Amino acid sequence: MICLICARSGSKGLPNKNIKKIDGKTLLAITIQLAKEVKEIKKVIVSTDSKTYARIAKNEGATVPFIRPKFLALDHTNEWDVWKHAIKHTEKILNFEDVIVLPVVSPLRTKNDIIKIIKEYKKNKKKAVVTITESSNNPFYNMVFLDKNKNIKKLKYKKKLFRRQEAPKFFDVRTVGYMLHKNTIKQKKNIFDCNLSYIKIPKARALDIDDKYDFMISKILYEKTKKEKTINFKNKYILITGSAGFIGSSLASHFFNQGANLILTDKIKKPEKLKKILNKNKVNYIYCDLNSISSIKNLQKIIIKSVPRLDVIIHNASSTGDDNIKGWADNFKNQLTEHWDKVFQVSLKANFEINKSFVKLLKKSKNPSIINIASIYGFMAPDWKIYKGDNIKNPAGYGVSKAGLIYMTKWLAKILGPKIRVNSISPGGLIRNQSNRFIKKYVEKVPLSRMANEQDVVNSVIFLASDMSNYITGQNIVVDGGISL
Repeated sequence: MICLICARSGSKGLPNKNIKKIDGKTLLAITIQLAKEVKEIKKVIVSTDSKTYARIAKNEGATVPFIRPKFLALDHTNEWDVWKHAIKHTEKILNFEDVIVLPVVSPLRTKNDIIKIIKEYKKNKKKAVVTITESSNNPFYNMVFLDKNKNIKKLKYKKKLFRRQEAPKFFDVRTVGYMLHKNTIKQKKNIFDCNLSYIKIPKARALDIDDKYDFMISKILYEKTKKEKTINFKNKYILITGSAGFIGSSLASHFFNQGANLILTDKIKKPEKLKKILNKNKVNYIYCDLNSISSIKNLQKIIIKSVPRLDVIIHNASSTGDDNIKGWADNFKNQLTEHWDKVFQVSLKANFEINKSFVKLLKKSKNPSIINIASIYGFMAPDWKIYKGDNIKNPAGYGVSKAGLIYMTKWLAKILGPKIRVNSISPGGLIRNQSNRFIKKYVEKVPLSRMANEQDVVNSVIFLASDMSNYITGQNIVVDGGISL
């Protein structure tokens, strides 16, 4: 099967229409790139009269076996003749039977639209397939014509119509795509001379670009759709450790509202901060103490049995400076390293084991992402002047564990690429119930003049979990308002 894309250079309604840019890409490039995503399409052939267009097509990986003669690139040229010419010359270099034609002027089509066309073609014994969408206008209801005296006339239907819904439905043939056998193109005179089947396309994806207004609308819809697809977590499978805390519960709430399938875990049996979403559809809370090997194994077993894939893992579980453990958040001389093993177990060892066990599930995702919540104190030392006079501690073991997490992020990115991306986020100080004195001293060091909040972290996670960051891996995203500068 080949894909044929026809792109002449002499359009009048919108000059150079086929190489107009939407979201930084030409319409020709958009069409070629989408065609190349469909595995059934073995070769993308571009028919053009322009060497400039040919160069663009070749740069996108398309084949341009000929430059179309000018007499087949005129305003009145029959498109069917262009197809015949393309088939004749492509047969000289390729063996193929089936042809899917994707006009450049329909940039809102999706990969799924193309796949549906192919399936319809195969299902209906290779009838020619066209794409249609229900027409907004109806010749029997809200359309008129002018007679020879320029009087307005309306076509008459067999009965009087009072509502549009009573009129028979009419459909517009759109340029989303056509599919037919090469011999059909050779033997027939036009598409309506063929035995036809069809695929219905929603209006939102069926716009043909003919003039500047079509182009403007297409550009707006294309960019809107891309944004929605890029930051779309509906039905994604997302695992969040440490989900019962401030950051974890904020992440859980956001992704729940986005329609994700959540697997939440923490060592709290009845997490108060998650009560609004617990027992809801698409939310599975699993008790897990990451200091317990058996508890981790139980978590792994449940997840492997219950989900088809994992799209995102957010490692948020960690011991913090607030943990009430003797010899942990204490003065330097009283800090005990015996607690470090437990801290490293949660932040590093459990993280490592969870990632190892879920690699297969992650690889089933289209764009899997592992996100580690680290800290600025993983790469910078605290300014002790800020802490003076307050009962707020910054234990050494906390910063050391976060430094290890930042390094492990880079190590895992090298091991798990190119399929799985791994990044970390290092927030600055998050506002809690600190004293006004502490907040004032901290904020004086921050160029953006405030402490961080949960939403700042959530926004960064959204970025790393989405397609917006699909060329980012092994990075530590610093979210600190500039205090580390």
